[in-house]
Amino acid sequence: MAPYRGQKLCPVTGEPLGTYGEPVEVGVSFATMGKPTFLERIGLKKQQPRTQTMSFYVCCPACAEKVKGDPKASDYLVKVMQERMGIPPAPSASSLAAHNH
Repeated sequence: MAPYRGQKLCPVTGEPLGTYGEPVEVGVSFATMGKPTFLERIGLKKQQPRTQTMSFYVCCPACAEKVKGDPKASDYLVKVMQERMGIPPAPSASSLAAHNH
């Protein structure tokens, strides 16, 4: 498998991973409904959301803290998944301007 699971860019800054040292792995939790169990399908139990965690990499500890403190951290996960599928990232001048090393 490719380094960093095929990820090349930091989803926070858009810069290449490794630009500011060793990339940092972060995890983002999100709720999914998933496939219902038998009891949920027949109506004897209400389907409950299930929590999943997916991890990805950011370029530095400062970006890791930004992801951890962001209530919309799943937006970064979307960027990573788009990159892994070959969809070019949209430019984000605001994230680059706020990133200082």
